[in-house]
Amino acid sequence: YYWKSEDSLTCINCLNPTLTPYTTSEQILFAEDTNGCVNSDTVNLFLNSSLYVPNSFTPNGDGVNDQFVVLGEEITSFELQIFDRWGLLIFTSDDISKHWNGTYRNKQVQQDVYVWKLKYTDHTNQEKRLIGHVSVIK
Repeated sequence: YYWKSEDSLTCINCLNPTLTPYTTSEQILFAEDTNGCVNSDTVNLFLNSSLYVPNSFTPNGDGVNDQFVVLGEEITSFELQIFDRWGLLIFTSDDISKHWNGTYRNKQVQQDVYVWKLKYTDHTNQEKRLIGHVSVIK
């Protein structure tokens, strides 16, 4: 028997390998009997989506925590909006890898608390919405 996998397996020709999955994936086990007949079975591994949204950052140019970074796994669509205290939309992104650097119209925003709205879809294809706040600390 042997495994076909795009993830990290401790071994591909043992019956109970350890798997280190990075995304939802498909694992296929092939088995061959003494007569040369081959059969296979498939295991679908579904990972739960996860999302981390920080509550503060320090855009002071020191190279540490300078951007508002939303991290997520198994996210298939993403829309982030950030508003100032008066409801003015100051940042938007539909790309989870695009981070807010604490500016609006190329000027640093003041130290304050900003509201964010997040709409995303994960591997379940269910749209989810979150609202929170982030503190800009200088």
